[in-house]
Amino acid sequence: MTTFRAFVIALLIGCPAILPAQAAPAAAPAAGPSAGCPNFKTIDEFVYCQAMATLGKQQVGQNGKGSDRQLQSPSTDSRATSLVDQSSATDFVSAAASLIAVAPSLSPSGSGSTSSQTGSGTGTTTASFYALMAAFNKTSPTDPTFYKDHIFSRRISFTIGTAASTQAADNTTTPSTVYGAKFLVINRRELYRDDNLGRISDIQKDLSNETVAAAQLTPKIKEIMCAALHSDCLVNGALSKVGVTVSSPGSGYKRGDILEVRGTGSGGKVEVFDVDDKNGAVTIVQLSPDGSSGSKYSVATNVETTGGSGKGATVNITALSSVDAKVFMTFDQTQLTEANLASTVHALPDNAKKQIQSLVENAIQPFSKLRTDLNNEYDQISKGMQMSISAAGNNRTGQGNNNYRAEFIFDYGLSTRINWTVNGSFDYTDRKMGLDSRGGRFATSFQGNLTSPTGGWSKSPLRLIFSGEGDWLSLQKPQYSFDAQLNVPITPGFDLPIEYRYANRAAQINQADSQVRFGLTVDLSRITQALK
Repeated sequence: MTTFRAFVIALLIGCPAILPAQAAPAAAPAAGPSAGCPNFKTIDEFVYCQAMATLGKQQVGQNGKGSDRQLQSPSTDSRATSLVDQSSATDFVSAAASLIAVAPSLSPSGSGSTSSQTGSGTGTTTASFYALMAAFNKTSPTDPTFYKDHIFSRRISFTIGTAASTQAADNTTTPSTVYGAKFLVINRRELYRDDNLGRISDIQKDLSNETVAAAQLTPKIKEIMCAALHSDCLVNGALSKVGVTVSSPGSGYKRGDILEVRGTGSGGKVEVFDVDDKNGAVTIVQLSPDGSSGSKYSVATNVETTGGSGKGATVNITALSSVDAKVFMTFDQTQLTEANLASTVHALPDNAKKQIQSLVENAIQPFSKLRTDLNNEYDQISKGMQMSISAAGNNRTGQGNNNYRAEFIFDYGLSTRINWTVNGSFDYTDRKMGLDSRGGRFATSFQGNLTSPTGGWSKSPLRLIFSGEGDWLSLQKPQYSFDAQLNVPITPGFDLPIEYRYANRAAQINQADSQVRFGLTVDLSRITQALK
């Protein structure tokens, strides 16, 4: 029941932040004018803007997937799978839950070996202030422009949820209410800081230019736009501009003659571009200037032609097109002009915009060196120092104990794959049936990425974590805990943390404690992005 309630909260918070924003076409990253490059005047500029928008969207995803991002429940909840808190939370909305009840002790049976941490687990939801702002503004939280303009709001996050209680440790079996807030004071890993933007902007521009030039995106995108707005733009077996060559030259022809191509199709015409001045033999042909490409042709050799001032010329059809050149030419000369381009882009249906976006994304991938340079720069930025402060509590009704924690959190990248975290906190236990406890806590953790993510919105890396914690509270003996955790990515947005935890004693109980815990974390925006 605890897990179900947590996910209900996740949906209540997450849906306003994500779903309404998707319903607003103007916020879609691939929409051209709203994709962060609003002043394009030519089709080439539009294609460049699409490449930059694709990189911008991937950068949003890249910015939110570091090892400093805490998606699990706060450590103040003793049933969570996180022993140490990270300095930052999700940029959007996330949910965490225990999949099964906390496992009993793995130690041999006997004195001092029985786990006290039974119960039905925990479930929490975390939302950034940024996600709430995006919901109120009815804007997609992954919109690169909105994301870039609201850096500060991503420093603040809020957590709410429930956690199981046990009679021995909490003086009640009624689940507690978990709540917390975090403020990121220093954030040197933020890609949208001015200094970090400067480090990556030149590489992004070079990558976009290479993508547009080498992949020849402009003609392909023109065809997609024409087909989306004109049903007669697409035909079956049209003659191609570069797919008709001379087979037999014939004789008696003049430059500028228009020849109709026979064969299996009809309506296709070519122009005599050059002839032999001695006998009028055709040497070069090209598609008719009026764009008559016909339809239903097939690849063939020695295809007859009619018309013109000569006779006997045949052609080879070596390649075909799916675009009616005549319709396309009219579209290109009227709707892709500087005066009409913006309205043409605005009129594109959603499926055409997604097709263009997918084309650009696939074109960017092959440029391995520039792409590697960009990812290497991301890795270097991810090593930056981070520091935050947080407050969290577990409140229980009736005679149950309340737990509070005020915490300092520090993250530092030891390498591009290893992150080091330190926690220092003041802890307070409010016992309604006894004396209160207060004191300090110190914890540290090392997180290592075993795999490398393939893209900004790809699934998280496989991550191995080792942590240790010491608690020194009044009226009870010191407690020392250690854990090893494997965070397994399932799909983009779904991670499975598997934790083994050992403590020299459980709170209020003078017994060693050994457990295996299974959890699930959900990043709603990554799931939404993956489903687009």
